[in-house]
Amino acid sequence: MLTKLAQIAGVVGAAGSGDGAYRLDLVAGGSRQATQAEILEAAKAVRIDAINAECRARLIARYGTAEEQVSRSVGVYGANEQAALTTGIAATIDASNTASNAVLAAADLAAVEAVSANWPVI
Repeated sequence: MLTKLAQIAGVVGAAGSGDGAYRLDLVAGGSRQATQAEILEAAKAVRIDAINAECRARLIARYGTAEEQVSRSVGVYGANEQAALTTGIAATIDASNTASNAVLAAADLAAVEAVSANWPVI
């Protein structure tokens, strides 16, 4: 969260107060409290990053590294694995995109935190 808040234009750093509030340290000097909108946008970015990381981890766990995935895609592991790769990647990315869209549509932090992906069995 702090990394995302620190990426706001004109901000050089961020710190949490432990109660859900965040202080933004400004390039021009001084600091200010992060707005609720800034906190919500940062939370959304963090949640989408986590969803994307989970998507990648699931695909690598099932289909291997990029090199192994290329071998599967050209049929080295057989036609069944080639087809499984195609449908599995598509279904996993669809689940990731659906969850990410739900995060983007969330109106508050609780809604962002409530989003979970409906991952397919691959």
